[in-house]
Amino acid sequence: MDSDYVNLLLHLQKSPKELHPAVFSSLVQQLNNLPVPFSTTLTASVIASPAWDESNLTSLLFAFRQATHFKAEQILKSSTTGISLAPSAFWKFRGWIGSICSGARTGSSKARIAVLGGLIIGSEELKEKLNVGGAHAKVENELVVAVADYLSSTELTDHWSSDFRDIRDHRHTSDIVLVLVSESLPLVQDRKLRLIDLPRLVSLCLDRISRYFDAGHVLSVQRSLKDDPRDSSSRLPRIARLTSKAISALSDNPGSKINELTDCLEASIDLFGSMAVTLEGDWIASETNRSDPGITTSNEDVWTMFKTFLFTAIMVLQSAVDSLLYRNTSNLASNAKLAGRIIKCLSHLSFISIKFGGLSAQGEGSFHEYKRTFYEALDIVLASPPQGDELMQALSGHLILLQKSGLQPGDSCRLAASTFYFHCAEQLVEQLSFQTLSQHALPVCREYLGSVQHREAFESAHSVLLALFSSQGRSPDRSDERAELVRSMVPFYVTSLIDCSADDMLNIDQLRLAFASLVSGSTSSNSDNGSLTWYSIESLLAKINHLRALQPRPEAQCNRLELALVSLLPSVSSNDDILLKLLENIEKLIVEEDQPTQRQLLLEAVRDEILHRVSDVQRETVLRWWYSMAKLQDTTGDSNKLKPSIHAGL
Repeated sequence: MDSDYVNLLLHLQKSPKELHPAVFSSLVQQLNNLPVPFSTTLTASVIASPAWDESNLTSLLFAFRQATHFKAEQILKSSTTGISLAPSAFWKFRGWIGSICSGARTGSSKARIAVLGGLIIGSEELKEKLNVGGAHAKVENELVVAVADYLSSTELTDHWSSDFRDIRDHRHTSDIVLVLVSESLPLVQDRKLRLIDLPRLVSLCLDRISRYFDAGHVLSVQRSLKDDPRDSSSRLPRIARLTSKAISALSDNPGSKINELTDCLEASIDLFGSMAVTLEGDWIASETNRSDPGITTSNEDVWTMFKTFLFTAIMVLQSAVDSLLYRNTSNLASNAKLAGRIIKCLSHLSFISIKFGGLSAQGEGSFHEYKRTFYEALDIVLASPPQGDELMQALSGHLILLQKSGLQPGDSCRLAASTFYFHCAEQLVEQLSFQTLSQHALPVCREYLGSVQHREAFESAHSVLLALFSSQGRSPDRSDERAELVRSMVPFYVTSLIDCSADDMLNIDQLRLAFASLVSGSTSSNSDNGSLTWYSIESLLAKINHLRALQPRPEAQCNRLELALVSLLPSVSSNDDILLKLLENIEKLIVEEDQPTQRQLLLEAVRDEILHRVSDVQRETVLRWWYSMAKLQDTTGDSNKLKPSIHAGL
């Protein structure tokens, strides 16, 4: 027998501290050179060795991963081309993999996971070079059994005793094995994962994540990511991905495990929700009290930790949302409550997500997974109307707590939470009760309607009011309280919109849409012959005439308001009296306009409204006015020029 092989077997009987580093390269060499029966024996000897602990299990995985690559290269080089009776490269590789698997069926589950993890990662990386289908399936089966054995013998963390352990001590054997599992188990087909105790696997992963972030108290301990850089660069994301995969596998046809799935979802959501609250609270405390001696982590390390936490949370919560979307349950309210808790968690993390553009970011720079998680969770809440109002009340409570903590509307944490609140309110506005609107949503909006320096919050606050007026326009038969609330807002919001017509505030499109929604909502909700609608028109006309009288005239602002006035045509078309008066005033503006370019712009805007937005019922009235005005404007030629275009468009 080869002396190197004998020396390797003898060396494997030593303790971890006595294990020579060269044993791994020798192991790779012997695995590639020994005949198949001996590779089975060698693998069994490796697994039975007392030499493995948390310090070298990763190296063992790497050794078998490297051996897989070397064996594949060796087989491919020795294979003949053309017709041959010799076994193909596929069968040779499959036979070698089978021999390793045969030796890995008994012994320490930790060592088996390392050995089989190396095989499955290596075979996955060889897919482009070699047909590894059958070999890969064999390793999958054995790895599932090894992980199942490991889970049955592993206890969760004793949090009582962990209180007396250094928070930086993350190098436990269970942690290392969990990392190995996170590297290899995602390569296994989901249908095979159902043979594993998935709820226990999820619990282990959540326990590890919680300990890494110290249950959210990452700022209140003297700790830096530099203590264990491998955690931040690779380990934690892999454990989060394993958690996500386990939840997804459990969600596929859970059958009798529906209660276990629900428990896993609740545990995952509650853990990240609790840590998010703690994380936000510690950050607010550090921002309001810079002299706190307990906050010793550098700013760069803090935000690296925050980013790691956000990405970890989104990876797990996204799988929870997907499970809720497709979970077969007759109780939609339970799904909506869990989805609402996810949104509340994201609200507490908004001060981090805003650094990635939040929910408003578009294009390549946006955080797509974060936005997907948010909007899918919100869809679930929307499917159960009572939950929408309850969720907004809870988010309002969050903002009240931030205000009580001393944060001003412009402070980053409160600003981010308010912007997140606006995105939720805009989508849920039709479900909000009179109390939620009047006592919570509208007061928060008022704080930011003129705060153009906080652009995202400024635009989002206007979007909420626009959505409110639009919903009232679509459903005029809502409660009297809600209709009265909309009526009471009209004078205030008209003034606000006129103020926001100044430069660098709302642009032309935003202003036109806002005025159209405002008038549409007030038209449908009032019962006093359109007095609020006419108030809006008169206010616009008064401001336009005031601006036209100024020297020099603010052309850009005047143009925005004139186009906003034209945009009201479709919104007032149900009231003949107001429509005719509006048309008369628009004609007056056109006639009195002494700049041909501006006059042409107004005429084009009117034509566009007539062609595309005015209702069929009132179009005849508007067209009669248009052609009547055209006859009076022969000297300009503009109206005659536009007349054929209108006729052709109709």
